[in-house]
Amino acid sequence: MNNYPAECIALSKGKKEVRLFVERGTYVKYTYICPDTGNIIKAGKETIIIKDDGGKFEKIFLIPTNDKSFTSLCLEISKQVLKLQ
Repeated sequence: MNNYPAECIALSKGKKEVRLFVERGTYVKYTYICPDTGNIIKAGKETIIIKDDGGKFEKIFLIPTNDKSFTSLCLEISKQVLKLQ
């Protein structure tokens, strides 16, 4: 059994799990609005684009569902498609 610092241990559904740091980087988060009204199209619908320190990009879509949970979709995208500054 591995020994992890107490601050890394979390409880999920009564079971212990370790929150393990994987990588760091920068990110951009955006939401979607109607161009005519300026109102948010769907509360909670967001996209997060993450660039890790190695230059790899991931695009995560957060889509709220009718039962107040979220569906997420994660895609790896090339930096030729997107440039974060």
